[in-house]
Amino acid sequence: MAKHHHTGKVLQNVRPVKAKCSYRRYTAYQTEKLFEPVIEEGKTAKEAALMIAINIRTAQHYIKKYHDDEEKCLSVGDSKKFSAGGTNKLAEEHSKFLVEYIDEHPATVLSKIRHHLCGAFPGLTISISAL
Repeated sequence: MAKHHHTGKVLQNVRPVKAKCSYRRYTAYQTEKLFEPVIEEGKTAKEAALMIAINIRTAQHYIKKYHDDEEKCLSVGDSKKFSAGGTNKLAEEHSKFLVEYIDEHPATVLSKIRHHLCGAFPGLTISISAL
């Protein structure tokens, strides 16, 4: 479909400009809560998004980012993108504890791992997605 520009030239395949939609900002709590059902319960990103009231497509994007790079903590301070390599709360002693615990309990779930880690190191708080 050809359209005429004000210069008189014919332009091919001109698409109408799409209006920008408004973007939502999600809290760190909402984003963290998104990961728990997916990681611990095996739910899909869509199911978790509906439970947490996050846009489905955004939830799918967050989960994909998590699966693409599980080793790095996801920083949710910037809602537009994840910044890689946030501050690491786990010291060498925490890592050793985790390796030993998982070796002894290979079928355990992340929520129990977090519970035992925080129990062994009082004052430590860490999200499941950061493990």
